[in-house]
Amino acid sequence: MDTQNNNREIAKQPVFLTLEPRPVQLAQFTLMRLGSLTGRVVDEDRKPVSDLRVLVQAGAGSMRATGRAAVTDADGVFTVAGLTPQSYVVRIGSEPAETLNIVDDSPEEFQRVDQEMEASFWPLVPIRVQPGASADVGTITVRNIPHYRARVRFHGDCAPDEVWRVAVVKLPFARTDEFLSTSAPCRQQFLIRALPAGSYSLAVSTSIENSRWAQVPLVISSENVEVSIRLSPSADLTANVVVPSGVVPLELSKVRIELRPEDAPVVGTSYSFQSQSEGRFSLDNVPWQHHSFSISGVPKTHYIKAIRYAGQPVLGSSLSISPGGHLEIVLDDHPATIQGTIKGYVATSEPAGRFTFVTFAREPFTSKDPRFFFAVSPRGDGSFEAFGLAPGDYRVKVGSITILSDTSSTGVLVHVAAGDTRTVEVTPQ
Repeated sequence: MDTQNNNREIAKQPVFLTLEPRPVQLAQFTLMRLGSLTGRVVDEDRKPVSDLRVLVQAGAGSMRATGRAAVTDADGVFTVAGLTPQSYVVRIGSEPAETLNIVDDSPEEFQRVDQEMEASFWPLVPIRVQPGASADVGTITVRNIPHYRARVRFHGDCAPDEVWRVAVVKLPFARTDEFLSTSAPCRQQFLIRALPAGSYSLAVSTSIENSRWAQVPLVISSENVEVSIRLSPSADLTANVVVPSGVVPLELSKVRIELRPEDAPVVGTSYSFQSQSEGRFSLDNVPWQHHSFSISGVPKTHYIKAIRYAGQPVLGSSLSISPGGHLEIVLDDHPATIQGTIKGYVATSEPAGRFTFVTFAREPFTSKDPRFFFAVSPRGDGSFEAFGLAPGDYRVKVGSITILSDTSSTGVLVHVAAGDTRTVEVTPQ
């Protein structure tokens, strides 16, 4: 909802209307005035920076070209009006790159070091824009910093019409928006430009039909650098679900395996494949070596008793794929169940409404194993149930989303044997 004038108001919360047997329903709207954000940009000599495009972004900001734009005036001042009341930061810097910048190599190009404005977010802690008010981020100081080039040499042969996907991510990997990639034809040598000093990971991969890949570190300190790559062939992954003798047979066609590369430049890529009726899997040309994996589709009448790769037990959620390696998923038909209630839970109250997750971690907790660490949402009455559990000790916790990464020894420790059902009461963290 938006009134059409300079003091516009907005509906703070979304309203969902559904058709139910009752013919009349009352929907409540909360209107809030829009706010504005202002600031001033100067250079390192404290002189105003005019005609600079800045981006006002919600939350912690993004390296992408998103948000509300404004241009500084002759005094370096900018103002962005019509902002929804929430927290914002101002992104300062050169125009955000949407793709990796690759250029042809030459001695002259390799000698160049570009001076470009450093990308930064102001203030360090997002500033709150209140309804109908103007927030001031104060004075923002910008500076130009060197942006270097990396010469990439390829040792190998290019297939006819071979196209690469080249990706670079800044390390340590913390923001998905600091990941840039582009498509480029296979070549023996090229330059990647516009790289500030820092540590990066460079990844090169080919199409799935002729799948090859390479990943190398890229460290830039105070000069342009050179790096060499060799493409490794991808590996085929085969797998099967093992139902031992004496275990009740089951339908296996819904069991699915999903692989997610753990190497930073390819975060977000996934490979998913579903079993055939007899529980066999095959995925050809899987690039990258290190993956996290998850298994879904096992009915609640069974649980995953063991996972083996190349004959060795897989204890966590990581898998290093190698040529000829075979994955076995062993099932059993005596799963355990943990059910219970959240103490003092009232779904419509605050702060109890923040208790969204109940987590179950296998003890001793060493990693987020796909079999032994997971979360469920409680029902409206505060009850919950986790089924298909392997026998063992589990630590049950309830709290906000932050408990998903909490490894402390709080919560309730529950032991379940094969086929057991245990009932517990859990106090919110």
